[in-house]
Amino acid sequence: GLDPLPAVAAVMALFEGRSPYRLAAWFESTNGALGGRRPRECVAAEPEAVLHAARRDAEGPLHG
Repeated sequence: GLDPLPAVAAVMALFEGRSPYRLAAWFESTNGALGGRRPRECVAAEPEAVLHAARRDAEGPLHG
């Protein structure tokens, strides 16, 4: 099978326990840490920036 990009796998690990829909929504939603771009648009070219955004968001409320 196809393995996800390393940055995608890392984001999945950061958001472990959240629903796949919530994870997909995060990748599709504009993100302030990425200058209003969507993580899916940046993950291949700027994996570190996407990981930084994911760490910032994962540290927020775990529920809600």
